[in-house]
Amino acid sequence: MKSVFVTGASGFVGVQLVTKLRAMGIQVRCLVRQASRRLLLEPLGVEFVEGDVRDIDSLRRGADGVDTVFHVAGIISANNLGAFMAVNKDGCRNVAQAIASLPGPPPVLVSVSSQAAAGAGLRTTKEERRQTGEKFRSLVETDPPVPFSPYGKSKLAGEQELRAFASAVPTTVIRPAIVFGEGDVATLPLFRIAKRSPCFWVPGYRERPFSFIYVQDLVSLMIRAAESGERLAANPNPQEAQERGRGLYFAAYPENFKFALFGKMLGRSVGRSSLPVLRCPPLALLGYAGIAELFKRFGFRVPLDWDKAREALGGPWICNSEKAQRHLEFKPAASLQEEINRTAAWYAENGSL
Repeated sequence: MKSVFVTGASGFVGVQLVTKLRAMGIQVRCLVRQASRRLLLEPLGVEFVEGDVRDIDSLRRGADGVDTVFHVAGIISANNLGAFMAVNKDGCRNVAQAIASLPGPPPVLVSVSSQAAAGAGLRTTKEERRQTGEKFRSLVETDPPVPFSPYGKSKLAGEQELRAFASAVPTTVIRPAIVFGEGDVATLPLFRIAKRSPCFWVPGYRERPFSFIYVQDLVSLMIRAAESGERLAANPNPQEAQERGRGLYFAAYPENFKFALFGKMLGRSVGRSSLPVLRCPPLALLGYAGIAELFKRFGFRVPLDWDKAREALGGPWICNSEKAQRHLEFKPAASLQEEINRTAAWYAENGSL
């Protein structure tokens, strides 16, 4: 890999990816909108291509002449399914179509999806519970996807668009679990709660496990997938599990964690040796989310909207990264607590807490 094109380069994951690629000596071309913040990218010596994922011409210009394309652009919050689809679904199609239209051998495409595209973890059978003692099983790549939210449906629709071009564009899809790390605005409210609140709230009465991934580990997996990952099967038989899962990788810690334990880890990362954990009744959480949804529709940024509240109550959100471990020798660089500590330290240094 010598030259790459990155969509979503100015976003949370995109900045971390571009920084890593430039440290490896790789030439990087970044797709940015006119209004995109370039402050973190400009010192890295990258080339900018103005446009967005709805503009196929800008995508062609960005992908022309590179050997790898990382499609990271997407939205995690919108007012309706159509708004999600316009970026998360149509953006995937436009990127693949732009690559397929280029002369010569196409670059490898690595696209970032989400565990939400696959849905929540599965209940174990009686036999599985007898053997493991676990109520739930982590998703694997061969499981049929059952997205729960509009966001998840749009990410799965994007994956399906990529499959339509799989015979012309060598493509790998990464499905991260809950991503956290330096610069993330989505998980920052949880760190602030752990720092400022007298307690940490866990959604619902039933404690369920969650999967997490640190952004630097996700970036490393993306690069390994570009270099030697499995590629999507063109027009797979939906009844064939192995074909359905080909070219897909979940990205997560090998272990799952209860949300209460995650909250205590956040507390330790901000200097609180003991952080009480309380359960938030589902109706209270949904009531708060309903009010926040109204503010969101007037243009306000909210930490928890209706869809996210329903997802929090609808878990467990767990997935298995064993395939990535086997194929790509994926392994988190440190423990979850250590990487939470790094993230909290970055927030503190930047005045975010």
